[in-house]
Amino acid sequence: MKKPPFKLDHFGGYFSLVVFLFLVVGCQKEAPKVPGCTDPDALNYEVGTNEDDGTCTYERDKFLGEYTNTSYSCIDQQIWQDNEPMEFRISKVPGEPSMVTFVTIYTRAPIDPDLRYNGVVNGNTIEFDYSYSVPGFYIDAHTYVGAIAGLKGTATLTGNEFDFPDARFTVSDADGNLLATFACHLTGTKVE
Repeated sequence: MKKPPFKLDHFGGYFSLVVFLFLVVGCQKEAPKVPGCTDPDALNYEVGTNEDDGTCTYERDKFLGEYTNTSYSCIDQQIWQDNEPMEFRISKVPGEPSMVTFVTIYTRAPIDPDLRYNGVVNGNTIEFDYSYSVPGFYIDAHTYVGAIAGLKGTATLTGNEFDFPDARFTVSDADGNLLATFACHLTGTKVE
């Protein structure tokens, strides 16, 4: 008597096939973890890494930090009539590896002490073309609520020396009417 050909149309056949597939899949080895920088936008991206170890570095990183020995000279001293001392720092913009935030810190000025301007890093330069609403801005004995502060220009970092020769600051009221505009030359030394 001749045996019928093997058929998977009964429970035992399907069960055997499922067990066989689980054994094949279960016995495959998982790819070994290769730690390193997994972000292709980073300067030290490593092809073949599959586990981010937090070592990624970006072009913006050279700008990050506090700056001392700061100085500035502005064509219009309307806001800083007493040549107010200013410090600044540059920090990351979360989720944006090519952007930084330039934060100005005034010790005595009657304005928001933390003005923040975002810029885009390109090599050793930061391009600024940014404006945002601030809670209040004091100009000519008047506080403007909902004022808009802006910054345009190109800053350069050479070694630890920061140079921003064409900083163009603007202040507008909430309706967009220009209240003040002034050009400044900012310099500073990055703290290591």
